[in-house]
Amino acid sequence: MPVQILLDRPLSIELSVSASSRLRLAGNSLYQHTLVGIVSILNSGIFMRAWHMISREPLVHFAFLALLLFAGQALFGSNTREIISVDRATADFLIKQRSELLLRKLTQEETQASIDNFIEEEVLVREARKQGFANSSQIRRLMVQNMRFFIAGDIGQPSEQELRDFFTANIQRFKSPRSFDLDHVYFKGEPPADMVSKLNAGADHSKLGDLPDLRERRMLSIDQRRLVGLFGGKIAKKVMTIGDDRWHGPFQSPRGNHFIRITGRNEPELPTYESTSHWLETEWISAKSRELIDREVAKFKRNYQIIVEDTSDGGAQ
Repeated sequence: MPVQILLDRPLSIELSVSASSRLRLAGNSLYQHTLVGIVSILNSGIFMRAWHMISREPLVHFAFLALLLFAGQALFGSNTREIISVDRATADFLIKQRSELLLRKLTQEETQASIDNFIEEEVLVREARKQGFANSSQIRRLMVQNMRFFIAGDIGQPSEQELRDFFTANIQRFKSPRSFDLDHVYFKGEPPADMVSKLNAGADHSKLGDLPDLRERRMLSIDQRRLVGLFGGKIAKKVMTIGDDRWHGPFQSPRGNHFIRITGRNEPELPTYESTSHWLETEWISAKSRELIDREVAKFKRNYQIIVEDTSDGGAQ
């Protein structure tokens, strides 16, 4: 049946260029004549014979199937990336772990940083497997370290000027944390009931308790992180609130019972460039490595679909 187009009124075509701009084209006699010409060609016998000849060609069939395959890949192949999922339980564990180390509730930025660090490690573990590194959950941290070295292992040595510029730009980062000097007496089991009184009465603490190493009896410049590592978060909180120089305890930990006396309090201070000579180069290399790793991890993440459950009372983000 011949194709017919009724043009009893002007044709109107509207193209949306943007949300704020529209281009409206009003049909006129030129458009009408053009459409009539196209219809005439479609209805001609020459076109129909040519179409029948082309449609019988195997190459045309092959091209049509290829077009369907490409269209299917475009429609359905976009979500074939590996999934990295951080569920609510994992996120809560990461937040709790970090909070216990800092002895306070995390800020929103610190919460996000804890989750981002976990995602980075998971990405690096999976990329390590692709690179052929040993695949074992028992050496996950080693796999992460290997990948980080693989990415940033070729950083050269900095010049003197680079170190000075780095020190100036990051001087607040190098401020020493608040720390404590303290004496420590430890008992594996139950301590004598009057131990605090004996210590405060002048008993020689170096001859009491079950600590074989004198370095654990008198400890210098112990910051918050080390306090948590040595005694756990609960004891660290109590130690940091001690305001005098008397003995306190017993503080009970999984290891046993502890008695502590603070002998010095060291406030944060900024270092001089000269005093950083033995560690500044290591910090510079670490910062440069971090830049390279961040850049490569951002590329790796494109290979994954990352799903993080919301840690608040809501859905997934």
